[in-house]
Amino acid sequence: MHFIRHGQSEFNRVWDTTGVDPRIRDAPLSPLGHAQVDVAREAALELRPDVVITSPLTRAVQTTLGLYGASGVPIEVSALHTERVTNTDDIGSWPTQLAEWFPALDFAHLPTVWWHDGPVDDLGVPLEPGKVFRARVAAFVESLYLRPEERVVVVGHSTFFRELLGVWLANCEITHYPLEP
Repeated sequence: MHFIRHGQSEFNRVWDTTGVDPRIRDAPLSPLGHAQVDVAREAALELRPDVVITSPLTRAVQTTLGLYGASGVPIEVSALHTERVTNTDDIGSWPTQLAEWFPALDFAHLPTVWWHDGPVDDLGVPLEPGKVFRARVAAFVESLYLRPEERVVVVGHSTFFRELLGVWLANCEITHYPLEP
């Protein structure tokens, strides 16, 4: 298993300097994020994955397509490993919108609201409780064990990977991790 965090998003660009939620829902990659993807592409391709599994959040999809879109490697979209909903950028886009933006990928299997949906805070963010988040992480791990492929690359998010791997990944950082049953 290999895990790749998405490139810097427009949300990250503001948050990293101000610590304030800039209220950008489903933030795309920043120019630096696109450059990070360009730098990481060769190392990502050297992993020779049988399949790439991406979060449906725009920044992860853009990273995935930037790394593997022209490679012919099958790409699957999974909402199980999307970011924990704690800020506005963790609220996703509708599957129909994602399909319009990224026609090479299949979003039809996603429900209309595929991110955590619950009571909202003062910014309108449906904060995902820890218990719900940890159950989703466990469900994702279980889904990985059921996969037939030998070389799997997962493109996702910092808080999700922190919970899963116990480490914080930098933007476009690639790590290998042997998951234990």
